Formats: sequence, structure tokens, C-alpha cells
Amino acid sequence: VAEGLHTGAMGPSEVRVALWLCLLSWPLPVAVPSASASEHIPGHNRFSTLDITTANVPLSRRWLSACTLNLAQSSPRGTPTTSEGGEVGGGTGLANDGQQPATSPYVLIFGGEQEVTFSDTWLYDVAGDSWWLWPAITPTPGLEYTSPSERYGHSCTTGGGVGDNTSPNNHQFAVLFGGYYTQAYNDVWVFSSQDIEWSQPAMLDNATPVKRWFHTSVSIAPSQSNSKQFLVFGGTTSWNGTAYVRDHYAFLNDVWLLTVTPQSDGGANFTAQWQEVERNEPLPPGRPVPRASHVAVWAQNRRTMIVVGGWGGGDIGGYLDIWEMNYTTSQSKWTRLQPDFPGDKYLLDGYRDQTATYWESSSCVVLFGGTDMKPGQALWAYCFITGNFGTWVQVDTSPSLSVP
Repeated sequence: VAEGLHTGAMGPSEVRVALWLCLLSWPLPVAVPSASASEHIPGHNRFSTLDITTANVPLSRRWLSACTLNLAQSSPRGTPTTSEGGEVGGGTGLANDGQQPATSPYVLIFGGEQEVTFSDTWLYDVAGDSWWLWPAITPTPGLEYTSPSERYGHSCTTGGGVGDNTSPNNHQFAVLFGGYYTQAYNDVWVFSSQDIEWSQPAMLDNATPVKRWFHTSVSIAPSQSNSKQFLVFGGTTSWNGTAYVRDHYAFLNDVWLLTVTPQSDGGANFTAQWQEVERNEPLPPGRPVPRASHVAVWAQNRRTMIVVGGWGGGDIGGYLDIWEMNYTTSQSKWTRLQPDFPGDKYLLDGYRDQTATYWESSSCVVLFGGTDMKPGQALWAYCFITGNFGTWVQVDTSPSLSVP
């Protein structure tokens, strides 16, 4: 979880950025609401602040994208390493000192908005506790760098295999889609873990989703082939063809499948193809209504996409519902899960703008934050009990450590 505080004019010395690490234990200790107050049951779930020892960190922002990525040591330009000279981004470029593992976990963040709209790419080295601003401080001579334009409200989703990252089947990459800055976008960008570069894939046909932002994208079950697939759901757009228009925006509930394939050269060359799974419907029977600012996760052990909350415009407000889509290549089926998020006790306008991940070993959707969420009430889990029924758990983070 990334947290930022902007305290004045936008300068490195006036911005604080913190990364928070949440460690969860099972069974989840819960905060049990009572008629008069919330009684916290002590447990082992604690937030700890990762020590960022350099001032060279991203400026604070909102509506950015973040995804994890294993960078390959064997890439042509090596692995990011920490600079002792304190240069911008905490790095002097790319080097391979032979001491890094074959792959090392990083957090890739791009863009966002805070008084200005950003187009910068940052990599956070989890093991080394350091930031690196892409591209290298000293770029490779003769190498041209391309990247997405400034935007916010876009999605970034990790796809690809795990392992040594040296074969096409293990080529891990991040896929960025959509976003907004003066206009909505529907372009696709890929960040390669092998070349550590952005590139635009060659599109195989003309089928393309409408431009959008504040949508979701999930990576579905990894396949044995080198092609990886992503499900994109909902969002909002300035185009109003078949979408449901409210407050001068169009809210969407369509579903698209994106297939991205690395080429045999193993570099930053990809092809991509879109396939429409479900069309926009203003009042669809048996599926979520149009929305934006929701969250979605892929539950591998259930082979489903789970969607929580969202926002439908000023006259509609926010949503507290939770849905599950069972997707196969031949059909999709939505099921409304029970119960809804108990947001009437905590939120003024629906459950939206939160973040989420899926905890597979415990069959729980873990959610953090959101608009109007109060301190101490920000960490929740929806845990499946049987079938389409689960329970909402307010995860306890007491007794003393602060929560972001």
C-alpha cells in the first residue's frame, strides 16, 4: 500500500512517501461491532512501515497504477541496483553485479494525479528497499525510450509466468490499459521484465473496447502457452454510444478479454487481441449494473473474477454489492454473492476507490481503504463459507501499531 503526503510546493524535500506492508495471519482476528462501540480482538495482523532511506521517491499522488513484477537478472540491461550517491531515483542506472537472484520482486508504479498529471515510471525494489526512476539515469547510448503518456485512472496488471524469466513461457510482463488526461484512452502498453522497457503491442484486429478510466483489469489463470489473458470490466468514458449516461459521463459494465503474446525473440515485442465477452447493458438482469471506481480480483481456486462496490454517478451514488463472474471461453455467468458490504455503518457514498487482492489459501478477498473510510476501519476481508455465501470481517490491527 503506497501512501503520500503533499505538504506544499511540489519539491522532493516537501513530499513524504511511505510504503506499508500488511502481514495477515489465519484465522483472522476480527474487530467485532457492538451496539455501543467496536471491541477489538487482539491478533497478529500488524502494519509495518518499510524504511525508505532515500529522499529520492515518487511525488505523492492518487489514482496511479501499481503492480508487482519480477525483473530478470539476465535482461540485456541488467537489474536495477541502489546508488550510494543519492542520485534521482536512488539509482545510477542499470547494473548487474552478480549478487542478485535470477529474478527479484519489484513494485511498478506509473502515472497518477496530484495537482498535475504524471507520466513517470518508478520501480520499488522490495528486497533492497530502494526506488529506481525509469529509464536509467545514464541511458544506454543509441537506445530510444518510449512510454505511455500522462494519465490517471488506468489499470496495470501483471501477466506471465514465474521462474527464471528467460524463456517465452516464463516471460513476465505488466499490461497497462486506458486512463484519462484531457481525454479518455483505450491504448495498450506492455512493460517487459526482460528488457525493462515499455512497448506497444501490435494489435491483431480492429475490435477495441471503448475508451475508459476507473475500470478494472485482472489476470486470469496462467496458461501453459506464452499467451496471457486479462479480463477488463466496467469504468467510465466520455463516449456515450451504447453506454449508460449519467452526470455527463457514461458508466460501463461491459467485459473484454485481452490476449497478449510475447514474440519468440523474448524481447519487448508483443502482439495483442481483444474479444468482447459481454456488451454494455443499462439494467442487465443477473449481472452488475454499470459502474466505475470498483475493485476486481481473480480467484484462481474458484476460477472466477470477483467485483466489489463502485460508483454509478451523483444521482445513483455508490454500490455495496459483491459479484462473481465464472468465465470460460464459451460463456460467462454472474452470481451475486451474499451479503453486501456492511457499508451503511461506515460509508457515506458506497464502497469505492479501495484496493484489493485475493488470499487464495484462505479463500478471502482482502480490501483496504476507500473513499470516506475512517482510520482503523480500513482493512476488511470477504471470506467464502459455502457456495455464493461468505462473511465480512473487519480485520483487527490493534493494539498499538498505526494503520495507514
